[in-house]
Amino acid sequence: MPHDLNYYLATLAVYFLIYCLLTLGLNITFGMAGIFDFSYITFMAMGAYFAGVAVLPPSNVPGLQWILGLNLGFPLDLLIGALAAGVLGLLIGLVAIRRIRSDYLAMVLVAVWTITWGVTSNTVGLFNGQQGLIGVPQPFEAQLGVNPNDYVFVFIPIAAAALAILFAVAYCVERSPFGRALRATREDADVAAAFGKRTVRLRLTAMVIGCVYAGVAGALTIEFLSAMSPNAWAIVETVIIFSALIVGGRGNVF
Repeated sequence: MPHDLNYYLATLAVYFLIYCLLTLGLNITFGMAGIFDFSYITFMAMGAYFAGVAVLPPSNVPGLQWILGLNLGFPLDLLIGALAAGVLGLLIGLVAIRRIRSDYLAMVLVAVWTITWGVTSNTVGLFNGQQGLIGVPQPFEAQLGVNPNDYVFVFIPIAAAALAILFAVAYCVERSPFGRALRATREDADVAAAFGKRTVRLRLTAMVIGCVYAGVAGALTIEFLSAMSPNAWAIVETVIIFSALIVGGRGNVF
């Protein structure tokens, strides 16, 4: 019983660290820049999927299909997941943020989640369709030879290190002139533009940074669970992250 309780608490700790990462990223996108990114969980999923196909070997098992299959190790898969989420955020932002504002932008981003979820679920050749990726190797699993039931205790410092690094980055962003410009843009983009701030570029940069955070969190999720499927990134997850951000204080790192 004590071991079961420790395992349960350790699992909660891992999810706590991952959701802290997600909330930090959304705090930059929504809390500082004011972008209603209701597709936020999409970037977490893309980070997870691309980290998964980066670490998995090429698919050669009947019934299992995925792209790439680079067979890389940690932390390269983490970086690829972050990069994939950031690039996707950049591409969407170039279209949406430049042309749409406020509530209409939120609706467009909900549509982005719907389209991405549908394509990922129904295209087996991308990330194995509705079944998703399975059997993703965990960081240092082979080198350490840890019992699967005890691996959660190894993963806690990995997730904590990622959170510590990205927390420091978020803190620097909040205190920087860039962060102050983001908050000015959030409050009144027209006034910020009148004072010479390039508001579209500021908001686009904030969205990309937030997406990178989501990609790292997604990569950690698939590395911890060894699996990812469309059922794991329903839009209600975005609502949960928004709730955590609002309760914790919008625009504040602490």
